[in-house]
Amino acid sequence: MSKFSQRVLGINAECPVQVDDMDMALRNSLWNAFDQGFLSYLRAGHAIEESYYLRRFYLALYESHLKLPTHYIDLFHDSEAKKLFRTFSESPWYEVYDILEFVVNWVESNIGNGRRSLTIGEFKSKNIEKYAVALKDIFNNKLERENSGFRFVGTVLVQVTSDTEIKAIEQGVAQTDRFSPVGQHLASALHYLTSKTDRDYRNSVKESVLSLESLCKIVTGDKAGTLGQLLKELEKQKTIPPTMSAAYSKIYGFSSQPNGIRHGMLDEDEIGYDEALYMLVVCSAFVNYVTKVVGQ
Repeated sequence: MSKFSQRVLGINAECPVQVDDMDMALRNSLWNAFDQGFLSYLRAGHAIEESYYLRRFYLALYESHLKLPTHYIDLFHDSEAKKLFRTFSESPWYEVYDILEFVVNWVESNIGNGRRSLTIGEFKSKNIEKYAVALKDIFNNKLERENSGFRFVGTVLVQVTSDTEIKAIEQGVAQTDRFSPVGQHLASALHYLTSKTDRDYRNSVKESVLSLESLCKIVTGDKAGTLGQLLKELEKQKTIPPTMSAAYSKIYGFSSQPNGIRHGMLDEDEIGYDEALYMLVVCSAFVNYVTKVVGQ
């Protein structure tokens, strides 16, 4: 429910989407999610286990992210939490997102998806595993509520405009079994879209289109056809309706080259984030539709 001041006086009724900035409401919300949804569950065990979990996290943070001497780590009186709170409240907005990505990746590597590499003795806290796995969703809830222009897709923050885009990309990247090569192309497209050190929008577009080629070859069994021909074959098999086949053919403007794919967008001098994200979303949506139709 909106506040009285928002309903009656129209004060701060809506915050603009925050892309290159971060107001205090967003900073505090992310800190609360981090503190209550992550640190509090690392503190859930007995004193020995609590110290072990926290120290392993802070060691990784200092060594891999902050690049600081580890002897500075001080677990007494929540000193490290207080230091991190200053980062959340005072550092440039992008450094806060850097911390979030590090935390989510650390959780995914050490606690998430059933992995228990940090478990010692009889410490089997189900609460820690439950909330660690859900940490990404906790952050996304706060990001959405405070009108951030970013959401977690997998373990990376991506600039998006809707939850529908996030779900489409996540489902596409998660393809398994015989469609795992398709998911790998989409994962590569996501990597090139978001990587701090290897960002390449042109290659992101290329990988998105390659996901369609891979999908169509798997479904049709034709390993030599061009993508335009493969889309037509899917239409003949009634896997996709004629309108979808025509729409995707027009969107992508494929040329019929026997040695692979070519997309008109790849010939443009400038390919930016928006174009690459668009291609990733629409290719993911197509992949999700076709795999649902044909089944695993």
